[in-house]
Amino acid sequence: MFLPPVLPCHEVCDVPKIIILFLLLTFSAQAMACVMEPSIWEQVEVATYSDGPGIYSLTEAFCQIKQKFAAEMTACALPVGPITFVGGFYGASRIKLSSEQIAVMETAVAAVWKDASVAKSSDMLDSMDNFDAFDRMAKKLQSGYAASVHIVDSRSSAINLIDVNFNLYSLFRLVFREEARVYIRITDNSGNAVFLDEVSVSPTIIVDPLVSPIGGFFIRFEKNTSFPLVIDFGPLYDGGPHELRLNNAYRQPMPVPPLREFKLPPSGSVIEKN
Repeated sequence: MFLPPVLPCHEVCDVPKIIILFLLLTFSAQAMACVMEPSIWEQVEVATYSDGPGIYSLTEAFCQIKQKFAAEMTACALPVGPITFVGGFYGASRIKLSSEQIAVMETAVAAVWKDASVAKSSDMLDSMDNFDAFDRMAKKLQSGYAASVHIVDSRSSAINLIDVNFNLYSLFRLVFREEARVYIRITDNSGNAVFLDEVSVSPTIIVDPLVSPIGGFFIRFEKNTSFPLVIDFGPLYDGGPHELRLNNAYRQPMPVPPLREFKLPPSGSVIEKN
């Protein structure tokens, strides 16, 4: 009868390490091969919310408005601030923002507009059509401008996708998008309107999580706004470097499957028929 040779103690202790190393190398090679394959995305779940303006869309809207306002005031040799928001309204009925919505607005303004502030909820205008009250509040300012903002409509969408072209692991794509249309009116402390504008924004965040037998990993993060950002590990291949890449240069958004949810008009908007 054949008996296998008896291994020394130190070699026996190394056997589990060799097996684990072999498995890790096998999983890594398969993961690299999977990531290199073109993705075929299939929709898993969609959720849409229309319960008020979101922080991401308002931040993007104020960022764009600030850039336009600064460019026009500079071209006219006028000061660019400070600005006090004395009115905030929402929806087709133009109702006054609630205290919770004003808090979201304050956070968005503070994030991108250092020369701007939001008045207390009790001090803000009750009606968007009361231009006399708006002018009176503007004239109370010792310097700077008074602003009123109308969030015409807004919507948030969350979409979960799965890559059906994966052979072993599970690669998901989580897409979060907020949409908003914002109108703003800015008046100087003499009661003269100096800036009127309307912007439509749709900031999008994309995250690609990879779920494998040895754990879960985020392999890509993308933010498509006025300041785009992409974080990933680059192309994965056998023997290639694993380094974190940051790309904040201007670029076109990565293609997202043509989902019908992204083609629907925001809640409260009107579709014109020819």
